[in-house]
Amino acid sequence: QAPVQMYAYADLLLQQNKFIEALSVLDSLNGLYPFHSLIDEILFKKGEIYQRTQEWTKAIQFYDIVVKSYAHDILADDAAYRIALIYDNNLSHPDKASEYYKLILFDFSGSLYTSQSRKRYREIKGV
Repeated sequence: QAPVQMYAYADLLLQQNKFIEALSVLDSLNGLYPFHSLIDEILFKKGEIYQRTQEWTKAIQFYDIVVKSYAHDILADDAAYRIALIYDNNLSHPDKASEYYKLILFDFSGSLYTSQSRKRYREIKGV
């Protein structure tokens, strides 16, 4: 119960735009419970914090860990889509974005982001 409460507190801090405090709680949670089932959520939340603070490279790093290490979990397609959007909209790297759109199409075909990914992938590739 304690890890879930800590995670909820970090989420509250994020909603209050207290990013440094939220990261601190998430780091503590990761240190205290390194094998807890919340690890993918912690990594995703860190990516979300860095995305909101416009630290694109750090956000991509955390989202990419979720995509590669937790591909079987529910947040993997969300992380892949967020990476694609960051590359597409914030870093102006449509080719890198297309890799993640393609990943969603083939590896996460049941994703809610499939239609948007297909559309944007076709626009980038000129198909």
